[in-house]
Amino acid sequence: MNANAIITENLMKLLCSKPNEFKNITFDENITLTELLEKLRGKSGITKPDIVIRTGLSKTYIYQLFNGEYIPGRNVLLRLAFALNASVDDTQRLLMLAKKSVLYPKIKRDAAIIVCLSQKNSETETNEFLQSIGEETLL
Repeated sequence: MNANAIITENLMKLLCSKPNEFKNITFDENITLTELLEKLRGKSGITKPDIVIRTGLSKTYIYQLFNGEYIPGRNVLLRLAFALNASVDDTQRLLMLAKKSVLYPKIKRDAAIIVCLSQKNSETETNEFLQSIGEETLL
């Protein structure tokens, strides 16, 4: 059983209800931010040039991020998550690996971003939504 295929909540339920399944779960706890970005890119089928277009970030910067030369800020990570059509769990993981604060549902802006990620909104749609509720956009 692959931990990546199980959302966090379901994994927690599995571990609590069937502790003997623990030995069958594969954890890739040593994955780096760069490896996760590449994994998400592969899973989504989105090319680096597409990420440049979707995020509006420079080609050089995107390639440097994917080569591990920089650890981006929280908003850039969120923009990458939207560009890669990442799930909420994958986005939280990106933020954790970069040592940035995870999305916290009791913070209005973070809750709005969680909703937008869940709905597979684009970054543009997310920014419009954030602006409409008086919250800072991702730009």
